[in-house]
Parts: sequence; C-alpha cells; structure tokens
Amino acid sequence: MKVLRFVLILGVLLTTGTVSADKMWRFGGGVILDGMVTGVGIAVDVPTRGGMFGFSIAADYYTKSGTTTAPIRGFVTYRTPVRSWVDFYVGAGSGIVYSKISVVDISLPSTKLLASAVGGLHFKLSESSGIYSELSMDRPFTSGAKNNTAFRVGVSFGASK
Repeated sequence: MKVLRFVLILGVLLTTGTVSADKMWRFGGGVILDGMVTGVGIAVDVPTRGGMFGFSIAADYYTKSGTTTAPIRGFVTYRTPVRSWVDFYVGAGSGIVYSKISVVDISLPSTKLLASAVGGLHFKLSESSGIYSELSMDRPFTSGAKNNTAFRVGVSFGASK
C-alpha cells in the first residue's frame, strides 16, 4: 500500500509542474464489469504542445465484499475532436495494480505490473469543464491473469481544448 501511495503522489507532483495551463482533472466513478465491483477514480490529462497527443495518469479504487483493487496507470493518449463539443480519445500504457483479498482475519495483498488501454468520449460543457465516459482494460503481467474491463463516468475541470 505504501508503494501505491508513493506512485500516486509522485504522479500528481510530476504532472503538476509540466504544463500548468493545459491540465485537465477528471473525477468519477465506475465499475469493473466482471463481478460488478464499484469504485472511484481520479486522473490528470496533460496534452503536448500540439494538443492531439498527451499523457494521462489515472488512479482508481474499487472494493466489494473484502476484495480491493487499486490500479495506477500512466498512458500516452491520442485525442481528436468528433464535434466542437465532444472529443474522442484512446490511450495505452502501463502501471501497477494493488489487490487485496480479505477473508475473516486473513489478508492476502499483492502488487503487480500491468498493461492498460483506454478509450472514451469527453463532452465539453464549457472551456474549463465537461463530463466523460470511458472504457478501460487492464492486464496484469502474471501467468493466468485475466483482463479487467472497467467502465467509468465523471466530471472534468481544467483545459478542455
């Protein structure tokens, strides 16, 4: 869990100093589709100077019936306008996932590297706010691991270019 907190704090600090005027913060909720595990998440998107490519750091926290899943991922993203009020984006990257299964007084935590992909739509409500919906897939680098597909929706604040 200490590694998870360290990576999250490091990711936020690194993106805070890069391109301050163009960052977009996203806050939302979602569900891991296998098992309908609900959770919350935060992400920060930092576009490059051209605006079509960028970097994103996302952290989610899902929990249900003694099982906790908390992925932290970094993505390279491609964003393109569909209309003046909506953008489509896709991205790929990697990160870590912290998992813990608790049964009675026994707790089995693990931290694994993962590959991740994301795709979604960002609907612009104004120059500095919007709503988003996205679908992501995470795959831990472990033999026999299964894909975790999640759906998220939420609000965004910051640059919406």
